[in-house]
Amino acid sequence: MPSYHPRTFGSPARGRLGLVVFTFGVAYFGASSIALADAGEDQRTEARALARDALAHMHEQRWPEAQALLAQAYRLMPAPTLALLEGRALEPMGRWVAARASYERASLGAQSEDEPEAFKAAREEAKAEIEKLDRKIPKITLMVQGSGAKDGRLALYIDDKPLTQAEREKPVWVDPGEHTVRVQLGSEVLVATSVGVSEGEQKSLFLGIAAQVPPRAPPPLPPPKEAGPQKTAAWVAFGVGGTGIALGAVTGFMMLNAQGNLNDACGATCPASASDELARFRTTRTVSFIGYGTGLVGVAVGAFLYLTDDKPVARADKVGLWSDGKVVGVRGAF
Repeated sequence: MPSYHPRTFGSPARGRLGLVVFTFGVAYFGASSIALADAGEDQRTEARALARDALAHMHEQRWPEAQALLAQAYRLMPAPTLALLEGRALEPMGRWVAARASYERASLGAQSEDEPEAFKAAREEAKAEIEKLDRKIPKITLMVQGSGAKDGRLALYIDDKPLTQAEREKPVWVDPGEHTVRVQLGSEVLVATSVGVSEGEQKSLFLGIAAQVPPRAPPPLPPPKEAGPQKTAAWVAFGVGGTGIALGAVTGFMMLNAQGNLNDACGATCPASASDELARFRTTRTVSFIGYGTGLVGVAVGAFLYLTDDKPVARADKVGLWSDGKVVGVRGAF
């Protein structure tokens, strides 16, 4: 049977808990009550062991260990004595808000006519603790101001706890100490600050939020412009020009070669044996001139068509090349 000494918790109010804990071993597991009606014997045995270990930790002021065991025991057996003890363990840890919630569970549990005296005493103790904590627990009020204050997308946080709509602009219970406050729009933190509160203190924070204009999506890129007939004609002209220049270069080289042979064979006049070389010189010279001429015209026409292709495609379909065998030209509407 777990024992309890009133002086362990250092106050008359906590001393009164001695009777509750003293009778806990008998009343909690032996009496019939609504809280225990659905519990099996295995659950009672396990809860009793957890409670004994928790009381040992409380005597040694090892509050976190005691609280964890009591929370586990309460899940097995939701009795007001366990909830009251858990609140006792939470208070020295500075977790006053959680302690109040535990006391509230103890005070509001289901009751029955044959409820053990230990349960009744625990409920009364819990109500008294709630009254004391209500005077001690600090409060923070968040007031959002500015042109963006009414934006329904805003999320307000105290530490990592999001505030409900009902909690906004109203005092919110917090534990004593330092707290972080932030306002978010989606994953973007708009405002972040910290505030410290002590026992019984109430603080209001005014947070200015400018209107948040949703970023505009960039305009879609225009589809790649399809090559119209005019641009196609430009590339054809470039091709013709390139071919003409290449032809002019090749025949020009042949012309220079023939000219060199004639210079060696001819003096003031050319002998009859040089007639073929003379004919080759004249032919290649003519072809070279035509090739260069055609090439320059083709390149010029291609450049003109390419650079002026900003007209509607509907008009460009009338553009095309023409040639009479000697001259290359362009015709159509531009």
